[in-house]
Amino acid sequence: MKYGEFIDQIKQRGRFGSRKTAESAARATLETLGRRLGQTGKKYIRYPLPATISSFFEEKKTENFGLEKFLKFVAEREGISLQEAEHYAGTVVTVLQEDADEQDMEDMLSSLTDDYRKFFQKSRTQSAKV
Repeated sequence: MKYGEFIDQIKQRGRFGSRKTAESAARATLETLGRRLGQTGKKYIRYPLPATISSFFEEKKTENFGLEKFLKFVAEREGISLQEAEHYAGTVVTVLQEDADEQDMEDMLSSLTDDYRKFFQKSRTQSAKV
């Protein structure tokens, strides 16, 4: 998938009013995820993505934090509420899961805590209902 298609899917799925908002949601979510994953987790997910999107994972600083703090970081980066951050991140990870290789996603999720796995699954399930 190309960068424009990835962002357009986020815009459509998230029902964002502008492409700029969709890009911002992607950047905030993936940079924060990159901050959490570290090099091991990132290697599984970056390869099949377009260079512009995989560059969002370039966060050098790695921290171990749970889903609640992940959503808080997304909210802070975007200046939005936690509820909005959950929507932003949920939309982005849904599109990411649809584009990435299933085994690569599984390998990436194995480097995260169970709350992330549940969030990824919940996001994908809710998206399928829309």
